[in-house]
Amino acid sequence: MMNNILITGCAGFIGFHLSNELCKRGYNVVGIDNLNEYYDVSLKKNCLNKIKKHNNFKFYQIDITHNNELKNIQNQIVLICLMQLILNLKFQLKLAEVILLIGIMIIIKND
Repeated sequence: MMNNILITGCAGFIGFHLSNELCKRGYNVVGIDNLNEYYDVSLKKNCLNKIKKHNNFKFYQIDITHNNELKNIQNQIVLICLMQLILNLKFQLKLAEVILLIGIMIIIKND
């Protein structure tokens, strides 16, 4: 079984295309997205419906700034691609904290 790749913002334009392509190539993809209303949520849901047709895709509706939610899936992941768009500075700072936490989890996991 191939290792899982985490794609954040998997329902957005770039995240969707990356997730879809990785699934087509046989990778196991764990996609997360908070499905915020920055742009049309129905477009995001349409993208998710297309990706969910792949058996090697698993979706979680998670906000990456909520560390507890991320901890629930950390053991499934070996590679992370951050594809979400964050416009608010407060959330950008929180994202930096999350990225640091994920980096620490990867280091610990690989030791």
